[in-house]
Amino acid sequence: EARWVAGRPPDGEREVRVKVRHRHEGEVGTIRATEDGGVEVQLAAPVRGVAPGQAAVFYAGDEVVGGGTIL
Repeated sequence: EARWVAGRPPDGEREVRVKVRHRHEGEVGTIRATEDGGVEVQLAAPVRGVAPGQAAVFYAGDEVVGGGTIL
């Protein structure tokens, strides 16, 4: 289940920076909300150490767009 700061997911695909750890710089990628309340993430480059149970947080510039738990 993704959570969105605006209360609803963005329409269509949106380019964001995805952080998977507190000190992670983030990686550019696109997000797309799914009909089941989740989100599909496509990263521009591989990110090391991604594991189920971690949080993924989506940023547009310095603004948090949303996030969820990695399955």
